Amino acid sequence: MKAELLNIILRTFIALGVLLFLTRIMGRRSVAQLTLYDYVLGFVFGNIGATFAVDKSIPVIDGVVSLLTCTVWMFAINFIALRNMPVRKFIENEPVMIIYDGCILEENLRKNYYTVDSLLEVLREQGVFDPGMIRVGIVESDGKLSLIKKQEDKGEGSNSYQLYPEGINNLPVHLAGQEIIVDGEIVEQTLQHAGINREWILDNLKMRDLKLKDITVALITPEGRLYVDKRADNLPSAPRS
Repeated sequence: MKAELLNIILRTFIALGVLLFLTRIMGRRSVAQLTLYDYVLGFVFGNIGATFAVDKSIPVIDGVVSLLTCTVWMFAINFIALRNMPVRKFIENEPVMIIYDGCILEENLRKNYYTVDSLLEVLREQGVFDPGMIRVGIVESDGKLSLIKKQEDKGEGSNSYQLYPEGINNLPVHLAGQEIIVDGEIVEQTLQHAGINREWILDNLKMRDLKLKDITVALITPEGRLYVDKRADNLPSAPRS
């Protein structure tokens, strides 16, 4: 029994040592920069190392050779990717634009498995409560969202409308960034908290030739305005991906 435990401890030390050595020679990359391809490689390496450490039926040399084989394969793929654009795009993904000139590009949003709610949450984490103030929003290959904001001196977003006549001074703090319409449905609870009735919203949409079914999301901005994003993105100058 004691010999078996010592064997597992020794194999674990060997596995960790080999993994540490291989990760050192594979180059540095922060966790925030890891792509899906990197995570898959990490999972494979970890699985091989764990199996090698506890499965006594696997010879030590076999475990080491398996890890070295994965490392060689990774270097080969990276070498090819550096010289071949299609391969690089396949393993790392392309950055995709999901916001252009304050408008959410729903088609590109779906390509990245983003929902409107998750996008708004990420924006709030970056201190943005009004998508209309974003010039460009891009999902990078590692899944992070990069933003270029509009210049402050250019006024309000082109697709936001005054909601509270007195602006931010009359806006309850807890309502900033709250959705009033999501996927064509009015969020009644937010309307009640905001002191707005359903007819007022419908009348304002009608004045702007908008219908509920045409709206992806409408929310209250910190400036007391109503941001509206339509399902149809009539943006001929905006890249689609």
